[in-house]
Amino acid sequence: MDKRATNTGLNRVLREFLAIQEHRRHALIWDADLINDSIHWGEGFHTLFGYEISDDAEGKTWMDHIHPDDLERVVREHYRVINETNDTFWQDEYRFLRKDGSIAYVTDKGLIMRDENGKAFRIIGAMQDITERKKAEERLAEERHLLRTLVDHLPDAVYVKDRQ
Repeated sequence: MDKRATNTGLNRVLREFLAIQEHRRHALIWDADLINDSIHWGEGFHTLFGYEISDDAEGKTWMDHIHPDDLERVVREHYRVINETNDTFWQDEYRFLRKDGSIAYVTDKGLIMRDENGKAFRIIGAMQDITERKKAEERLAEERHLLRTLVDHLPDAVYVKDRQ
């Protein structure tokens, strides 16, 4: 069996495995070919973010979906890990733009595949929508701030005793 047939078979099996994982975890699985500068988006691209898989055929890239305020930081770190290290793992949290214009907070993780010289040629990753968690963290921070403001402005001292 020649190398091309082996790679084609491995790619098919890998995509099937990733599709199963994506369905199980409600995540977006993606596969980036760094040599040909292309990305294959899994079904989560539609179910989580509203895009059709064909939407990216119109010239949009991964970077086009990153919130403008996060873009420089995320892209700089992504390419730093790919080009300036021998790391085989990348991860970041950032805002990702949904098709309807709303913003999703995501955690994005990728396994970097490198050739025998250490040059990255492929990244397979998973992006998970953590918007609800981020909103809960923001609400908790607001409540803490409100409580601290109230305590700081009370006219009398407050004594708190822990029963334990």
